[in-house]
Amino acid sequence: MTRVKRCSRCSAEFPCGPDPAKGRCWCEDLPPVMPMSAEDCLCPRCLEADVAGKVGLCLRCRHSQVLKTKGGSAVFLCRLSERNPAFPKYPRLPMARCPGHAS
Repeated sequence: MTRVKRCSRCSAEFPCGPDPAKGRCWCEDLPPVMPMSAEDCLCPRCLEADVAGKVGLCLRCRHSQVLKTKGGSAVFLCRLSERNPAFPKYPRLPMARCPGHAS
């Protein structure tokens, strides 16, 4: 059941709950980056900004693959590391600069 919530950061209203077409909530499309804040639910814009601040360039890089750990959080694998040892396999986040970044 989807309900309307208010973002604890910007006060915008947004839908919260499983989308009937997807069978899951919109927030599950973002990687589970820890630690999340102690705030209540955030709207799509605020949550994406929060995740982007923790991950940096890897969040939207085509060479990045999100892997989920057994504990449910995410790590980012750099696929460029398979061809070029200059790129770390698991970059230190947040990644602010990367010569291999590609959107």
